[in-house]
Amino acid sequence: MKSLLNMLFFVFIISAVDLIAQNDLADLKMKTNSMMEKYSQAALNGDYNAMTNFFADDAISLPSYQLMLRGKDAILASFRKDFDSGMKYTGFKLATTDVHGTGDLKYEIVLTISVSHNQI
Repeated sequence: MKSLLNMLFFVFIISAVDLIAQNDLADLKMKTNSMMEKYSQAALNGDYNAMTNFFADDAISLPSYQLMLRGKDAILASFRKDFDSGMKYTGFKLATTDVHGTGDLKYEIVLTISVSHNQI
């Protein structure tokens, strides 16, 4: 009987830790959704400086059909080149498809939907 109680207690602890982790991920998803809305609005406004502020100094970006960009300065230069060429977003939406994490490592999978055109 004592070993059964110990096992049930252990299962409860694992379940509680999993529930806390799920709540942390849900909270993370809510916070990142707010950030993504601000990023989307900056993209629609053509504010590449505001867009770049969402990146860390050592960020890596993988833009579609382009070479990998390393660092915040390279990302800013790419945004500046696009917007200065007359490119304008007419639609821009970021959507979280999934959030994962363990310990201090948390990451999310984001789908980007954008529509743009050149005004030239």
